[in-house]
Amino acid sequence: MGVARRWLWRWRRNPLRRRVDVLEGLVGLVVAVVLVCGVPAAGVGVALALGDDLGRTARLQGAQRHTTTAVLLRDAHAVSDAGMGLVTYRRVPVRWVGADGLSRTGAARVRPGLAAGAKVAVWVDSGERLTEAPMTAVRVWSLAGVAGLACAALAAAAVLFARSRVLGWLRRRALREWARSWARVEPLWSRGRR
Repeated sequence: MGVARRWLWRWRRNPLRRRVDVLEGLVGLVVAVVLVCGVPAAGVGVALALGDDLGRTARLQGAQRHTTTAVLLRDAHAVSDAGMGLVTYRRVPVRWVGADGLSRTGAARVRPGLAAGAKVAVWVDSGERLTEAPMTAVRVWSLAGVAGLACAALAAAAVLFARSRVLGWLRRRALREWARSWARVEPLWSRGRR
């Protein structure tokens, strides 16, 4: 019997149909609707909410940070990446002049292979301290998308776990009903065979 026929059998009038069969069918219907509609909606909702929050943070970072030119105080030695083609960054001491005209120093992440005295662009905050670049829109929405996918996956796992628990309970209930029915019928059936 195919899956569709078996599923539809639960809804037809049938002398062998039990209340548990109808309940199993309803559970399957509810789970299907939640998986098709609810889980994606939860993922999209989380992604949009987090994207808005991270977008505000990125705009705030953009308003509070700016780039300036710094000079390397030491060589940024190359790091072997074992032929992997990865770009690794080194923390190297740099010096820059703040907006107030004072000279400042700190450690900035730069590409390896630059010599002392090379000029690099660094990000500083409103207090003229070294910081990371503000989040880009691509980073904001990629983080939000990953969070949305994770939420959808967790929601789907929770729905499927709940389904397995409910179906287990329904099956135990069906077995108890079957045992009660058999206890009523078995004496009559055994008597007729003697």
